[in-house]
Amino acid sequence: MYGKLRPYLNKVALPDFDGKCSTEIIPLLPSSDLYRGYLAYFLRSAQTVSRISAKTAGARMPRADMDFVLSLEIPLPPIAEQRQGDAFVDQEIVDVHGFP
Repeated sequence: MYGKLRPYLNKVALPDFDGKCSTEIIPLLPSSDLYRGYLAYFLRSAQTVSRISAKTAGARMPRADMDFVLSLEIPLPPIAEQRQGDAFVDQEIVDVHGFP
C-alpha cells in the first residue's frame, strides 16, 4: 500500500490481511516477477521518495502524481535475488521505527 498524501513522509505498508483504506492510500498488487518486499524497498528508498516528491501537486496537502508513480521503472533482478533483501528490509524497519 502506498500513501499518496505527503509522499515525503514515505508511507509504504505491507499488510498481511484484507481490509479497507481511504482514497489517500493506493493498494498495489505486484506482478509475479516483482516481489512485494522488493517493491516496498524500492518505494521507500530515498531516491524514489525524492523523485516522487518532486512531482507532487498541491501546496497545503501535496499528493503524489500517481500516473508518475505507476510509470516509474523498477530495476528487476531475478525474483530469488529480490527475496534475499527481506532480512535487510526487516532490519531497516527496526532501525527506522524501533520495532520488529
